[in-house]
Amino acid sequence: MNNRKDVCYDQYNEDAVDIYQWFTLFWTNRRTFLLVTSLSLIVGIIVSLIMPKQYTAVATILPPQVADSKFASVLGNMSGIAGEMLGSGDMMSKVYPDIAKSRNILIKVLDAPYEDGRSYREVLQGQYKFKRNIEDKLITLLKKNSIEASVYSKTSIVTISVTLCNPEIAAALANEILIQMDVFFKYQFRSVASSQRAMIEQRLVEVSDSLRIAEDQLLRFRENNRTTSLSPTLQINERRLVREVEINNAMYIELTRQLELAKISELQLKPVINVLDNAVPPINKSKPSRKAIVSIFGIVGFVSTVSYIKIYSHILQSKANTNTTEK
Repeated sequence: MNNRKDVCYDQYNEDAVDIYQWFTLFWTNRRTFLLVTSLSLIVGIIVSLIMPKQYTAVATILPPQVADSKFASVLGNMSGIAGEMLGSGDMMSKVYPDIAKSRNILIKVLDAPYEDGRSYREVLQGQYKFKRNIEDKLITLLKKNSIEASVYSKTSIVTISVTLCNPEIAAALANEILIQMDVFFKYQFRSVASSQRAMIEQRLVEVSDSLRIAEDQLLRFRENNRTTSLSPTLQINERRLVREVEINNAMYIELTRQLELAKISELQLKPVINVLDNAVPPINKSKPSRKAIVSIFGIVGFVSTVSYIKIYSHILQSKANTNTTEK
C-alpha cells in the first residue's frame, strides 16, 4: 500500500516538475517567444493581404422531371425512345457534374461570347495571366481550381460553383455552363428522337408500297379468277395473296402507331436542365480566409520557437554534462 502511494507521489512530483520546467522555459525566453510569434503574425497578415481575393458564384439545377410519368412509361414501352433516353431523375442528376466539367462543354463555354464582346477564352486568359492560347492548360485549371459540381444526395439538386478573382466573370461563367449543358441535352435528345422518327418514316413508306403492291395483286387475281372454289390451286394462291396483304397491313398499322409515338416523343423531349437558381455575382469573398492564415502563421511561429529552444537547451545541457564528466 505504501509502495503504491510512493509511486503516485513520485508521478505527481514528475508532473509538477515538468509544468514548472515549461513555465520556467516560457518565462526565461518570453522575449524570444513574443518576438518570433509577433513576426510570424505580421508575416501572416502580409501574406493574407497579398493573396488575391476570390469569389464563388453558385448556380443550382433541379433534378430532371418527366412531364407525365404514365405517358413516359407508354413511350418507353412502345416506342423505345423516352424510356431509354430520359431514365430516372436520380440517375440523370448523378451525371450532371461530370457533364458540367467535361471537355466538350468547357470548350463550348470558352468559345461563347462574354458581355464586352470578348470570348470567355480571352477573358480567362487574362484572369490566369496567359500570354498565349493554351486550351488544355486553361481547361485543366478550370477543372482543378475554379469549377466544382456536386449532387446533394437527399434532394438530387445539382450545385455548380465557379471561383474566380472577378465576381461578375465567375457568375457569368457559371450561367454559361448551364446554357451549354442545356444546348447539349437539346441537341443530344432531339437528334436521337429525330433519327428514330426518320427511320420509322422510311420503313413506313417501304411497307406502304409493299401493301399497295400486295393489294393490287390480290385484286387482279380475284378479277381474273371469279370461281376459285372450284380449283384447289387457285384457293392456295388466293390464300397466299390474302396473307401477304394481311401481313403488310398489320405492319403498316403498327408502324403508323410507332410513328405517331415517335413524333409525340420528339415533342415531349423538352430541355432537361431545370435551373433552380442562376448564379449572381457574390458580394463577399470565399477565399482566402485571413483569420485562418494569420492563425496558422502564429501557431507555426510559436511551435517553431518552442522546438528551437527545447533543442538548443538540450544541446547546452549535453555539453555541460560532457564537460562535467571530463573534469
